[in-house]
Amino acid sequence: MPRRKKPGGMSIQDYRAYLAEHVGDFYAIALEGRYAFGRMVRRGELACYDLMSPTILDLDAIEKAPILFIVPVMRDCFVSPGWQLLGNRPLAGELLKPVMHFREDPITGFVDIDEEGEFRPYADEDLSKLERVAGWSAWHIESRLRDHFAGRPNQIVDRLKYKPRRAG
Repeated sequence: MPRRKKPGGMSIQDYRAYLAEHVGDFYAIALEGRYAFGRMVRRGELACYDLMSPTILDLDAIEKAPILFIVPVMRDCFVSPGWQLLGNRPLAGELLKPVMHFREDPITGFVDIDEEGEFRPYADEDLSKLERVAGWSAWHIESRLRDHFAGRPNQIVDRLKYKPRRAG
């Protein structure tokens, strides 16, 4: 049986097909003897649950937990060491709602909104509640989850937060 290519080695077309095939996949993410949980949602985004456990939980328990954040992730997150595929279910509820991120030009400060891959002008959304458009690696996700469950700020999240520019 031929080995399946990892997402990082796929063409863009193959990767899009891979993403469509795996929407709804649940993952246990090993973090120093405990597990956090995530789920693949549209366009290669990962929804992470506000849930930590010393054991791998069943899909019912994971699905009932609140969503902590949803971010776009790099291709190899879903096949990273320490990320265990648990199963798949169709998306429902909050996970079906469009996810918005903001994008900011580093020179001009121009901001626009990414909603499901379509960019539109900024229209007074509360940018403090949106994630910046960024590709998160497995290491970034794991770091963010570790910090969240330890009750400390995460440097990556802090660096990516929207910071209004001063006039002048």
